Amino acid sequence: DVLEAGLKCIQGKPIARPVSLLRGRAHLRQEARQVLQYGAALVVLAQDETGPALSVAAKVDLCRQAYQVLTEEVGYPPEDIIFDPNLVFLCGDPSSHVWNFIEALAALKEKFPICKTAACLSDLSASLQDVPEVRRAMQSVFLYHAIDRGLDMAIINCSNLPLYTAIPTPLLTACEDVIFSRYPDATSRLLQYAGTASPLS
Repeated sequence: DVLEAGLKCIQGKPIARPVSLLRGRAHLRQEARQVLQYGAALVVLAQDETGPALSVAAKVDLCRQAYQVLTEEVGYPPEDIIFDPNLVFLCGDPSSHVWNFIEALAALKEKFPICKTAACLSDLSASLQDVPEVRRAMQSVFLYHAIDRGLDMAIINCSNLPLYTAIPTPLLTACEDVIFSRYPDATSRLLQYAGTASPLS
């Protein structure tokens, strides 16, 4: 087993790969027990057999269900549980999903204050990979607001990320329009900005 082999080689406290309810409660218990014996922290994704949770309520509920399994059935320490509400973005998905993720962070922090939260930003701006300036700005703006709402850690290449306060106003506005879901076409407007590299009207 690759996971177990890796855990045996790590000094200090590792963080294990994400688990979820995707394959049911029994499989979650099995994975958690395997990881627990090595004292590793565990990332919990908000998804089940139907796929990733999209609404705030669904994200929080799936994390709650997983928390119940981990703490009550496995005996996992709450301080070693890291919730990832599952960031879904672009590629046809409504921009409201980004804000739902951020709102879920705040709700999880209120409900489970001992647990940590995390985000993987690889999919946040995948459609912007050919426009690195815009992609980095989007990531920076997201982190600015997510940290404020309770994000503890993120998987991201932080080299060359611009300061929130240093992002040009038109680009900042376009990014925040997406994150706050201000307009139905906010995502397409950001993609337009990325394609023209000029301020949006």
